[in-house]
Amino acid sequence: MRCGQCEYYDDSERWGSKGHCDYNGNYVYASDDADDCSHFKKAGSGGGCYMTTACCEFYGLPDDCRELTAMRKLRDEYILYQEGGQDVISEYYATAPKVISNLMKQDDKIKWIEYIYQVIQKCTSFVEKKEFQSAMDVYVEMVNRLKNHFLL
Repeated sequence: MRCGQCEYYDDSERWGSKGHCDYNGNYVYASDDADDCSHFKKAGSGGGCYMTTACCEFYGLPDDCRELTAMRKLRDEYILYQEGGQDVISEYYATAPKVISNLMKQDDKIKWIEYIYQVIQKCTSFVEKKEFQSAMDVYVEMVNRLKNHFLL
């Protein structure tokens, strides 16, 4: 894997012969090795928002639905630029897949999917009103609740 293949690599923002890593906020060569990169996401893979994606798939919503678009905007345009934001995102990527995996094994998984989706709808509304901190607070609270329930 090379940095130039990552969704976060922005070749249109350049510094000399380097493109911009929108995740780390620094400049890297497209040919840099990304095998040890904690945030590498193959361009066009559509992954990342595990909990939101699980809900949207459950409800049959497309990858470009209102909710996924809002949550990506929250992540990419707000959380990423907050102090400690990269840590929040990294922690999410480290735990969310396991949370969803454990959740989907539960008899009451529909109750949990509905809960997540209600929170996502609330966050979506906040993002659309540009109330990003409120959206982040609500989402982080939900993620922590789910981690405590499904990982402990």
